[in-house]
Amino acid sequence: MALCETPREWVARQETQQGLWSMYADSVEALAEAHAAAFLPDLQRRSALLTLYATLEVELDGLCHSIQASRHLSLGAGDLRSRGMERSALYLEKVAGLPTAREGPAWLELTRLRELRNLLIHADGRLPEHKPDLGRYLAASPCFRAEAQKGRAQLRLGPGCLRHLLDVWARYVQDLDGALDT
Repeated sequence: MALCETPREWVARQETQQGLWSMYADSVEALAEAHAAAFLPDLQRRSALLTLYATLEVELDGLCHSIQASRHLSLGAGDLRSRGMERSALYLEKVAGLPTAREGPAWLELTRLRELRNLLIHADGRLPEHKPDLGRYLAASPCFRAEAQKGRAQLRLGPGCLRHLLDVWARYVQDLDGALDT
């Protein structure tokens, strides 16, 4: 209560302030809704893409562990210097002596998706200026795009990006299966 303010003056001031706070809250809510509509779908897709990609790496690593155990190999995939899918593929080739279909289009697309995954994790999706081929890839992609933000290109994930990752993985598994038959 202000000095020399009567209870009625205080009530009147509160009613005025409530109107101002209400206008403020409404504008914050509207801004939040607009921000959420633009921000949350991308954030959800990012989270899901990272989770799916990690799951695929774990699955390929599990194949390496299974082969190690079934063949009683002392060297495991974790003993190699590489990481992720690349490490698993090297293990399958070099240690287990299996073909890995790494020359096929599905593997090449998985390496591109790994590059996008790494940008999301290590650079918050900001695209490096020294990789124009990445920009061309995004321009041709139906589900990934580069969007200018704060003077720099930012990776955005659109509808279909998760299905794309899963489809590419399925094609790679088919390629790997076919390579094992040869």
